[in-house]
Amino acid sequence: MTTGNCRAGMLDELLRFARSKEFLMLSAIFLIYLSNPVVRYSTDSIPIKYLPLSMIRERNFDLDEFTFLYESKDKLPYYLKNVDGRVLSLYPVFTSVLALPVYLLPVLAGLDPRSDDVLLLSRTAAALMTAISCLFVYWTLKRMASEKTALLVTAVYGFGTATWQASQDLGQHGAGELFIAIAVYSLIRGLKEEKCIRYAGLALSTAVAIRPANLVIALALSAYVLMEHKKQFTRYLLYATPMALAVMAYSQTYLHSILLMGQLIAPAGLWDNPLLDGLLGLLLSPNKGLLTHSPVLIISIAGMLYSLWRGKEKLLKYLALAVVATVLMWSKWHFWYGGLNLGPRFLIETLPLLCLFLARPAEAMMESRGLRTLLIALVAVSIFINFLGVAVVDYSWNRQQLDEGIALDDTTAVNRVWWNASDLEIVYYTKRLFTMIR
Repeated sequence: MTTGNCRAGMLDELLRFARSKEFLMLSAIFLIYLSNPVVRYSTDSIPIKYLPLSMIRERNFDLDEFTFLYESKDKLPYYLKNVDGRVLSLYPVFTSVLALPVYLLPVLAGLDPRSDDVLLLSRTAAALMTAISCLFVYWTLKRMASEKTALLVTAVYGFGTATWQASQDLGQHGAGELFIAIAVYSLIRGLKEEKCIRYAGLALSTAVAIRPANLVIALALSAYVLMEHKKQFTRYLLYATPMALAVMAYSQTYLHSILLMGQLIAPAGLWDNPLLDGLLGLLLSPNKGLLTHSPVLIISIAGMLYSLWRGKEKLLKYLALAVVATVLMWSKWHFWYGGLNLGPRFLIETLPLLCLFLARPAEAMMESRGLRTLLIALVAVSIFINFLGVAVVDYSWNRQQLDEGIALDDTTAVNRVWWNASDLEIVYYTKRLFTMIR
């Protein structure tokens, strides 16, 4: 198949989608994401919300004009940085670039930066990106399992994991998930249409531009392309080049170093967390663990380990290596728990990969009445927990911990909080939900 045919095939699929029940699925996911009346956001994402206004109005990437965001240029909040007198985002700006289509008309119509409409636009952009990532996960799953299983696992991805939380705030995670999902779809499709693999280069370079930590996933999947699709590797790199150049141009122009990858480099001393402590915390801790907040992913982990050690499909092995490498990396980060959010925020970008490893075990479990009941129960519990994360969590549980004198940068004390099974965050917010319902 020629490159033109590959591209045309993808466009045809998009057109068919617009006229299909898949469009209804995407619309339903998008509307569910937007239907949450609770509006919360991380302070990390504040620059991302306002940068589209600056890009449209002033055609630059600084936040100088938004003086209500800071006291003075000498007293900036942690998420802003003064570079040569310009107020810049501490974090990469490319999520804001992706949000421009949502912001464009309201900003040109005179949007007031101080209005709540900025929050509405940012949330709409986040919900749209995350919903589209569900579409690409679904398309990938359909190439691995039955349509019924693909729908079930897509529901797990969209609502039974922290993806649901990512849909509520215009940060790095939802956008990163989108382009990782596109990359995986391109690679899966490339098993039969090899020239489609090059599109993974563009998608992965964009994922890294959005969040440099995604480089770990990009390197693992690039190794797959190099080792298993050598003829496509040059094209793969060429497709990755434009976004890499854009990141270097921004870094040089605004941060004065092409090596900064659009944000500050973390000091080496912050990667000193004991590996086992971080690993167990990320996966199993009662108040932060991936498997305690999305228990259905226990099946994914089992499927992933099988693919890694016994499986014969090389792509799945590299996807598993990407997940393992990401988990190990964040296990060493001193702030491995990722803040006050429900669940392990730093593992969100692994979710498009982990959900692929759920598909085939889930399909097999559906054949047995007992295993089917277990699967549905795990799915239901996972969705309920992540519903708490978007609709009920108000950080009051975290404030109680801080009121007890625990600081977020006191890793020893905070680790005890995440492992405190006698004071479970999930139980606390479940009680709050029932109180709200009464």
